[in-house]
Amino acid sequence: MLIPKGQLVHGHLSTSFTDVDQLIEGLRKKQFSGFCRVSFWEYIGVLFFEAGAIVFAFEELPGTRHDDAATPQRVLEKAREKDGELSVHQLPAATVRTLLASMNATPKHEGLSTDLTSLDRVISLLQKEELSGYIQVLFEEEAGVATLFFSDGMLANALFAPPDSQIVGEPSTVEAINGLCQKHGAVFYIFQSGVSAQALASQKTIPAPALRLFEATLAALETAADETLKTGAFQMTFKKQLPKSADSYPFLDPFIGDFRYASGHVSYDGDVTFGEFVDGVCDALAKTASALMAEIGEGALLLRLSRAMELICVQYHDLIEQLALESRLPQLFKDYFFWQDAAPAGEPGKAAENRKVLNLQGIGVSEALPENILREFYRAGALLAEKFANVETNTINYSQLKKSNEFKQYRAAATFLQHLNPSVLTDSQEQLAFWLNLYNFLALDGVIEYNIKASLREERGFFSKTTYRVGEYLFSLDDIEHGILRGNQRPPYSRSRQFESADPRNSFCRKSPDLRLQCCLHRFAKSSPPLVAFTAKQLDAQIEQAARRYFLTTGMRLEQATRGLWLSRLFYWYRNDVEMTEQTLVDMVAQALQGTPQGAFLEEHRADVTAHFLEFDWALNGK
Repeated sequence: MLIPKGQLVHGHLSTSFTDVDQLIEGLRKKQFSGFCRVSFWEYIGVLFFEAGAIVFAFEELPGTRHDDAATPQRVLEKAREKDGELSVHQLPAATVRTLLASMNATPKHEGLSTDLTSLDRVISLLQKEELSGYIQVLFEEEAGVATLFFSDGMLANALFAPPDSQIVGEPSTVEAINGLCQKHGAVFYIFQSGVSAQALASQKTIPAPALRLFEATLAALETAADETLKTGAFQMTFKKQLPKSADSYPFLDPFIGDFRYASGHVSYDGDVTFGEFVDGVCDALAKTASALMAEIGEGALLLRLSRAMELICVQYHDLIEQLALESRLPQLFKDYFFWQDAAPAGEPGKAAENRKVLNLQGIGVSEALPENILREFYRAGALLAEKFANVETNTINYSQLKKSNEFKQYRAAATFLQHLNPSVLTDSQEQLAFWLNLYNFLALDGVIEYNIKASLREERGFFSKTTYRVGEYLFSLDDIEHGILRGNQRPPYSRSRQFESADPRNSFCRKSPDLRLQCCLHRFAKSSPPLVAFTAKQLDAQIEQAARRYFLTTGMRLEQATRGLWLSRLFYWYRNDVEMTEQTLVDMVAQALQGTPQGAFLEEHRADVTAHFLEFDWALNGK
């Protein structure tokens, strides 16, 4: 985030000849508002002042940033060292407060590329949602960086800094920044300001959206329990669990407490802090869900509950994330597929514990050129898809495939990937085609290796452990999907990105996710898109064809009478990927189906079409 330059009070002061303590005391006496920047080789520290007092500080060193309570003292100590530089910039106190609010902003959308969206569309998103925060614009071709600040959806400030500048930006305009985006390309990061988590937890007003969220969650749990057992079963269990929670959270006492839930509605007139309210309600929900699972059975309850929670998770996504409900109440807020998986995929750091690398057969020293390795890998993979996969029926003849000479040829080709450096792929279409093919044929290799009979679910952690070595790197299916293809996004229901910031594989990641690619990844299941081989020259047309084919077959059901759009469950798990492009799921499907009756219907009625999600059939698509 850039800081406005403001009025330069002192510039290029040498720390060798400046009494820093005297300077700070002078600023205090003058009731100064603004910031003091401390610069050394590979070090920047900034002290923010409001009315003469230091109110915030941060320091940046290579690969790290600190802004904890001890940071102001560390910056001052650094400023007392020799051979550094000081500058003092005056800003209005209101601007300082806006900057400090932005310092606490949380990421809302990350890695949005001009390949998929535009600055105008990103700005309209903030305006539509009346957000406060900022957009960080990183220009390609080393053209610099820009920051646009917003307050309640209105542009408050726009700054630009060339690539050789550090932190401080000059005033600019949306038009100028947009021009640079169109000229050089850019990647956008949107940060949303708001009340800090600590401040939010300590307030005594319970936000209305939070009450509605918990009300809807209780109603969903009640519906799932009553449909499985009998009417009134939920209320009976809930009332038994409330006294247990009331020991720690008295406002939940069913007789004298301030919290009530009846007939699908929550009422509350107490005065506990919001943090205590959330903790208490989560405790009661967890105890109730556990008691119901013990009576009904985990599978029977959670399968129904996941379906009931779909619209809630879509509607209240930001609040659920803010309150960390996926980790507090995983049995309620995780989709059943991930909850029942005993070895969940996509937890960075865990994949290395159980990797199984499938292409390590010894080949000695290879003198094969990269283009020859790629050509043979593509040829062998395409031959498997052509001979053993049926696109129309989405089936694969596994019994014939695993005994075939074609599969032996493919495995031989895969071993040579150990001598392929992925960085030789410089064209974006070549890169994407390679990673799509690598995912699909690695997964196929895994099906044969593990002797899958009925479903990939037979092999715990299939997606996290099934791995190829490519050059000096290891790539599991999760690494390819969440790390490379989705632009290093978090796997569903994970709190961490697939690759850590220092992971060298980040250099191969796409800039932003494209949800249509879910129509290109074959998961060897009946509900999966069919297996095809991709080529760089025809890639755009192949992706469009894959999306259209999937939506017109097993990936979608359109109920025009009820305005219901039923999509593959894949699009529920990865729904955030499409929101990053300021589209909705309905928008994406309508665009993919342009020129079809279904597409025309969605275009005409998109405002009142509701997305629902189909069951995902993991049964193996062949024998």
